[in-house]
Amino acid sequence: MANQTRYQVAKKLVQAGQIKVYSGLFDVIPRKPLSRAIGTTPERMAKLIDNPELFMLRDIYNTAHLIDVDEKLVIDLVHAEYLSKRKRKK
Repeated sequence: MANQTRYQVAKKLVQAGQIKVYSGLFDVIPRKPLSRAIGTTPERMAKLIDNPELFMLRDIYNTAHLIDVDEKLVIDLVHAEYLSKRKRKK
């Protein structure tokens, strides 16, 4: 994996199911470069992670195209992020 880009590593981890929530992408790709690459600001990305229900499909699709995975996989990551936040608030 030494010669692979962060996006390729993220793709493999998402497809293998090792990244289970959207914020897990930040273990591979730093927050600021990821947010810039999908066309948003780091501040908005932090707000999205705190409130996953604010994600727009554009954010999800841009992330999916960036790491070259099916959009449904990224939707599932966002959904899992939402469920993890909802359980903590109850």
